[in-house]
Amino acid sequence: GGTSGFGIVPVFFSTRGPAAQRTLVGPVFTSSSAAGVRHVVVAPLSWWRCDPGGWALDLLPFTGYRWRADGRRRLYVLGPTFVHRVTSPTDRSSSLLGWLWRDERHGERHRSMLQPLWYLERRAGDDVFFSLLGGLLASYERAGRERQLAGRGSAGRRGPF
Repeated sequence: GGTSGFGIVPVFFSTRGPAAQRTLVGPVFTSSSAAGVRHVVVAPLSWWRCDPGGWALDLLPFTGYRWRADGRRRLYVLGPTFVHRVTSPTDRSSSLLGWLWRDERHGERHRSMLQPLWYLERRAGDDVFFSLLGGLLASYERAGRERQLAGRGSAGRRGPF
């Protein structure tokens, strides 16, 4: 068969076909397809989506959560106000107000910042870099066992603290 539909928009509408079906009842819209993709929208409050690879829920307009079967996840609250992402078991990031506060982990690398006050980065092994006020007030860097402290009154000092 073909596709058929009927209803009185915006009170009710329904359509069915071999590939998909859709229904609208007031502010609630649902759809599903033969490919396993489903949507439920309660306008203007929420939108839920599901497919064979994962699902997502948005509490419109600014908050939501996404989950994928491969382990990726994303949570956001009030759009760019707070975002948390997991892209693999060893890669994750969180941010507040864009780049104002950010914390990231990518394998052995860890980066954390509160701009412009401080920045900290830890790389593989003993490598560390830290700065206050973008390095204007002070900074510290350690590459392996060699250490360097720089900043007001301490430029050029090397060695253990």
